[in-house]
Formats: sequence, C-alpha cells, structure tokens
Amino acid sequence: MQQPDDPKRQLHRLQTIQQAILTVSRQASTCRDLADFGALVHAQLRSLMYADNFFIGVYEQETQALRFPYYSDQFDVGPAPERWVPLDSGETSRTAWVITHGQPLMLSAEEDRARQASGGRRDGAGPRNTGWACLCAMASMRSSAPW
Repeated sequence: MQQPDDPKRQLHRLQTIQQAILTVSRQASTCRDLADFGALVHAQLRSLMYADNFFIGVYEQETQALRFPYYSDQFDVGPAPERWVPLDSGETSRTAWVITHGQPLMLSAEEDRARQASGGRRDGAGPRNTGWACLCAMASMRSSAPW
C-alpha cells in the first residue's frame, strides 16, 4: 500500500499537475471561444481535484452585470451564456464578493453554512456543498474580444 508521501505518488501527482498546466496554457493563446476554453479548464481541474461544479463569469463593470459563457453544475442550470445577470451585493453573493473585493475566496462547508446563517445567500438550489472556491481573474477586455 502506498503512503500519501510516497515519492512515486508525489512524482505522478506533480506530472499530472504539469500536464494540466501545459494543456491549458497551450490552448489559452489560441482559443477563440470562452465556452470551449471553460470546458477545457474544467476538465483539467477535474483531473486534479473535485470540481464537478465550475463556471466562468464575464463581468461588465459599467452595467454591473455578469454573464456565464461556461457554466457546469451537477444540479443547477445556469443562465443562458448570452444573458447578462445583475451583480448581487457582495454581502449576499459569494461570486459578487470575489468580484467586488478582487480577492480569491475559499470556504469549507462549515464556513459557508456560517456565512449563510449570518445573512449570506445560498447560491444555487442543489444540495449543500462540501466547500466553495472562487478566484477573480481581472482582464482588460478589448472590444475585439471574441467573447
């Protein structure tokens, strides 16, 4: 039986991570469709960790709205990729908090339940999660961007 700190297991894990990074980076410079890129990133994340639920949101600061060109969830159906959704308050929505603060957010299931108990909205209608993580990749979008 291999131990978690077994050198062969560690090497295999590092090789898997390296391959995922290479796959994503190769596609990042050539991909013209954010939905396709989202599916690729999602598949690579799933090869590394539990990530059955994943989305990419595009935020437009002028209108304070968000759309989701890639949205995959086990239980909830996301909005249509072209539909702009008003950004909720950072006090109630985890996604809005990440956007307004420009910082990543990781919550264990217990932390998320405590956040909800103190007035935070539970995003989605599916079963309670085992944890939640989000990061905000800020980019200056040019009008020529395909997405």
